[in-house]
Amino acid sequence: MMHTFRLLEMAIEIAREKRINVKRPNRNYLLDIKAGNFEYDDLVNKANQLQNEMETAFADSDLMEKPDREKINDLTYKLREKLYQE
Repeated sequence: MMHTFRLLEMAIEIAREKRINVKRPNRNYLLDIKAGNFEYDDLVNKANQLQNEMETAFADSDLMEKPDREKINDLTYKLREKLYQE
C-alpha cells in the first residue's frame, strides 16, 4: 500500500511540476503506512482521493500525450556516443 501512495503522489508531482522528486518529503508517513499503522479502509479512501487528484492534475497539465520518440532516440544516441568515447 505504501508504494501505491508513493506512486500516486509522484504522478501528481509529475503532472503539476513536470519533474520527478525521488526523495519523498513525507517519508515517515509512508513508512507508517508500510508498518500498518493505519486502518485499511482509511488508506483505500485516501488512495481514491489521490487517484482523483492525479486524474485532475493530468487533465489540467500541458504535458504531451505521448513522448517525442525522435527526440528520445536522438538523446539516446548522443548519450551512448559520449559514454563510449570515454
